[in-house]
Amino acid sequence: MNMPGMQGMQGMDHGGVGSPEHAAALVALLFLPVIVTTLLLAIELGARRRIPIAVRLLGGYLTALPVERLAFLGIAMTATIHLALVPGHVTENPTLAILFTLDGMALLAVISWALSLPIPGWRSAGLVVLAIGVVAYFGYLAAGLERPDAIGIATKLLELATMTLLLIGWSLQTRSHTDTPEKRRLMARLLDTNGGLNR
Repeated sequence: MNMPGMQGMQGMDHGGVGSPEHAAALVALLFLPVIVTTLLLAIELGARRRIPIAVRLLGGYLTALPVERLAFLGIAMTATIHLALVPGHVTENPTLAILFTLDGMALLAVISWALSLPIPGWRSAGLVVLAIGVVAYFGYLAAGLERPDAIGIATKLLELATMTLLLIGWSLQTRSHTDTPEKRRLMARLLDTNGGLNR
């Protein structure tokens, strides 16, 4: 027996938090802290063994501003959500699945760039990728190709918050006139001489 209004509620649930693809995104987010912790431990271990890429990644993380570390977390969460949505859209909407894949990989590439390459511009790249995702989502809503749902709205709010963090980091970096390559070289010397990798 259906109670009055039950069909409307079920319609709202479709594509919402209870949908299989969005449930996968939530599960992936639960595993994100474990993945991040494992990666950080692996990088620390690699840096102790003087593996160049590990030393570079660790130096990039340690020299990042606190607001930038929060931005890394926001980018990682967004990438995780988008990549977790791919399997659920492969059959019903392959184009959207491809877009989710490209977006997730681009966001992960931004984090790798920020941590490992002494080349400015990663904040701009992060802002562009996140902005494209936000504009595309609301464009889908406006065109009637997507229905608003809790996960989608929450993800876009997360992306907007992350963009704000990137802008704050950009402002602080510009104001302090900090040279990133010099910071990386300084951190490498500190790690080498102060026992950061020899404990």
